[in-house]
Amino acid sequence: MKKKKFIASFSDIPTRRQKMPHLSLEERRLNFREVELGFTEELAIAEARRCLSCRRCIGCGLCLAECDQKAIVYDEAPETIKLAVGAIILAPGFDEFDANRKRDLGYGKYFNVITSIELERTMSPTGPYGGIVMRPYDGEVPSRIAFVQCVGSREEGIGANYCSNVCCMHALKQAISAQERIPGLRVKVFHRDIRPYGKGSDAYYLRAKDELGIEFVRAEVAGAEQDEATGNIQLKYRANGQEAREEFDLVVLSVGLQAPRDARAISRRTRVRLNKYSFCSTGPFSPLASTEGGVFVAGAFSGPKGICQSIVQASGAASKVAGLLSEKRGEIASREGGGGAPGEGKEGVGVFLCQYGLETNGGLKANELKGFLSSLAQVKYWGEALFCCLKLGKEGIQRAVRQEGLTRVVVLPCYRKTHLPLFQAMLSEAGLASGQVEIVDFSGDGRVDGQKALRLLEEAIVREKTPPSGREAKEVTPVALVLGGGISGMTAALDIAAQGFNVHLVEKAEELGGNLRKIRYSLFEENPQGRVNALMAAVEGNERISVHKNSTFSRIEGEVGAFRSLISIDGKEETIEHGVLILATGGAEYRPTEYLYGEDERVITQRELEERLISPQSSVSSLQSIVMIQCIGSRNKEHPYCSRICCPRAIKNALKIKESSPETSVYILHRDIRVYDFCEDFYSEALERGVQFIRMEGDPSVKDGEKLTVSLVDGIIREKIDLHADLVVLSAGVVPGPNNPEIAELLGIPLDDYGFFQEADSSLRPVEFEREGFFLCGLAHSPMPVDECVAQASAAAGKACLVLVQGRSV
Repeated sequence: MKKKKFIASFSDIPTRRQKMPHLSLEERRLNFREVELGFTEELAIAEARRCLSCRRCIGCGLCLAECDQKAIVYDEAPETIKLAVGAIILAPGFDEFDANRKRDLGYGKYFNVITSIELERTMSPTGPYGGIVMRPYDGEVPSRIAFVQCVGSREEGIGANYCSNVCCMHALKQAISAQERIPGLRVKVFHRDIRPYGKGSDAYYLRAKDELGIEFVRAEVAGAEQDEATGNIQLKYRANGQEAREEFDLVVLSVGLQAPRDARAISRRTRVRLNKYSFCSTGPFSPLASTEGGVFVAGAFSGPKGICQSIVQASGAASKVAGLLSEKRGEIASREGGGGAPGEGKEGVGVFLCQYGLETNGGLKANELKGFLSSLAQVKYWGEALFCCLKLGKEGIQRAVRQEGLTRVVVLPCYRKTHLPLFQAMLSEAGLASGQVEIVDFSGDGRVDGQKALRLLEEAIVREKTPPSGREAKEVTPVALVLGGGISGMTAALDIAAQGFNVHLVEKAEELGGNLRKIRYSLFEENPQGRVNALMAAVEGNERISVHKNSTFSRIEGEVGAFRSLISIDGKEETIEHGVLILATGGAEYRPTEYLYGEDERVITQRELEERLISPQSSVSSLQSIVMIQCIGSRNKEHPYCSRICCPRAIKNALKIKESSPETSVYILHRDIRVYDFCEDFYSEALERGVQFIRMEGDPSVKDGEKLTVSLVDGIIREKIDLHADLVVLSAGVVPGPNNPEIAELLGIPLDDYGFFQEADSSLRPVEFEREGFFLCGLAHSPMPVDECVAQASAAAGKACLVLVQGRSV
């Protein structure tokens, strides 16, 4: 596609390309030396000058032909576009930490020191090595891999004293994947604290440690050196007070997340305030709102976060914008997605197998599926691709539809919610209407077995499909029912009301507010009670929200868009008709039975300590020593998960004690200190103020006497120590709500292994149930801090309103 108008005319003709020096044939024998020796400084400068003086496009059109998205326009000129909008969502993402700043770890100096992002690309089936893990130095498959955590995170010296949240889980995933690909591989993870993040993350960590034999070494890595003969890397580190060295074939630096490079430019243009690390400044009660009205934030721009939390925030921010612009709804005409008419004549179904999807769903065998497809009369054609959603796979499907005259297409296995629009758009180009595209979604079923896979596949193939225009519209009751009146339930109710829909908010207690009514102060909010009271007043003063206190939920019937629920209000039954339901019933605090709690008044919980610290009659100045014990009711056999709020709460109360009584000794006994993102600053402050953090091996013991004696094994020196305390404070965790089993049975929804409610997909559909019309948020989902509860509530409200606003159930 050569066009003369794209070939500019210049008077300066470029010079010839510089030739790369090469090894002679004799020098190449019996070694792995690079054949191309690289440019000398003089040649490199000459070649750079040649490139910079060229400034020519020869008009071959190859780049245009290769770009599926038609993003290349040869004669496009720069332009400034002005848009009149009612709201803005900032989602510029993040930048990874530049590992070149940690030269002592060998990055940029030694070939076999790479970053976690580079390893991710290496392990990708579409990566440079086709998914094979190889050493850059010589192409050999490594037998010993080291992961070094917190590179570019939790370091005040480089201006990044925060936890990047995702690095530990990223390393766990890569370590497990590498072990599955390389038999006999030894993996060590060097860390300060292991901080798995998100629902189910602790089970993932325990599997890696206890079942797969991945070693976790608590250490400070001081440097790296290369063995010039082998290319292996020797790591120097300090663990358990001892200096040590160890050799590895490959070293992976788990690099942290940083604010995007253009954060300050965005701040200047939008007038939003940034925090000291250049992330967008938000608050725990308003995690989606910037400091500028009408400007919202989603994803890692407000702080380091992974895929799940980014999806939650994106949905939540969209919900906030929808509420802000609700009066304008309907002014912009909706456009139905175009597509060719369905094929005429006898139906011919084409089935396409995604090899990657088969690999990630255990129990699915390609040969068994192929044999089964051959036995079905409806199947006219079947094919497979490494990735059905990428270019080669898409082109193959489109080609098959045209050549075979297919009238319907079934793709498996894949994520229906995210990939269905992609396949609908792609196949519309091949002449299929969107209603003739089916995706078999195993994402909500875990690792399905072969028989179940065949059954789901057959159901998708034989059921009749009609285009969207032919679907029968159903009336939707434009009302939402929200169960639970805590911070999550109130936020969801307000967001739905802001979008113009009526809400019934059902709370079993006498007052709204839930667990948050017992929080007197927090690390980021000086007056949480003021915020809660304001929220309660906003809910009870909103004419679209009907609040039912002292009420219980007892029955539901119907389907999405047309539910009928029975609730009992002060003993009187009332039927509520609604289109959607949001479950925000919260969690509960673990009630300790260990460490003399309930037997000795000197043993209390963090919540009880908080009440004491704000009481004018209470004083801690008379106490010489306070010992806090972490993970009470968490990370044990009964509750094998992290409650996530306990470490920040202990640090919060320790700082409060040090503020009023600097002489009081405060000890925090822990397995790992798990404070995420910007809470790390308060951890550092606690250390500076003299709070002593002691890692414990196993469980401590508490004995009474004139003073309480806490005995434990110090995890650093590996010796038993005794601490004498005037007060022992137990950091009690979060447990599932006591009524969860009853609610799950009434709604026909599942619980997870720990007793919390099970969402449809932990990564891609974190606030939805498999049952349509039901949504989830807050502590009913899993333990989480206030800001995540609020973000999930807004996300659930946004998803619910998508049903209510359509005027039909889909």
